[in-house]
Amino acid sequence: MELKDKRVVAFGNTMGVGILGTGTVFCLMMIFGYGTFGAHAQALLLNNYHRSQDVMAIWARAFTGLAIISGYPLMFAGLKSAVFSITKLDDAKVKNQRSKQNLLSMFLLSLVAIGACFVSEHELATVIGIVGAIFGSFVIYMLPGVLNNNLLKQNKVTPFIKGEAFMNNVLIAFGVVFAVLGTWVSLSEAGGH
Repeated sequence: MELKDKRVVAFGNTMGVGILGTGTVFCLMMIFGYGTFGAHAQALLLNNYHRSQDVMAIWARAFTGLAIISGYPLMFAGLKSAVFSITKLDDAKVKNQRSKQNLLSMFLLSLVAIGACFVSEHELATVIGIVGAIFGSFVIYMLPGVLNNNLLKQNKVTPFIKGEAFMNNVLIAFGVVFAVLGTWVSLSEAGGH
């Protein structure tokens, strides 16, 4: 799906509405979760509800599981493309390219499935926390700063403000700090379990 109005202002407005909507949902869930369970609210809010007697929580768990399962093909597609690129299986000159790609895909899926069998809920929360801290900080703070600095160096964009390259470097530094702090918090919480 593409925007009909492809101006930068329209894109900015669309992104602003999306970010505001997402932020509002997250804030409301944090407020309601804390309001319901206080300091005992767990990171995965559904864990606060009874496992077998709360029907709405059971349905919420089912839909959460469905959302997670539905998201795996998208993440696996990126992993598969990256591995094909690293192993040079994306080159059309490779003999039996399709069968080698299928074999490697099955191997990767098997590794993921076997790994999932041995991960507990608390370990999964730790992994999600670390991945979120590192990749979230990278995508939100570091990548935009690096990309904008590269565009400024190549003179492909004109600076919006004086000192924009410096502000990009500050953004990158924030990303590194948040990645380190997020990883530290995830690991320290894992030690408590």
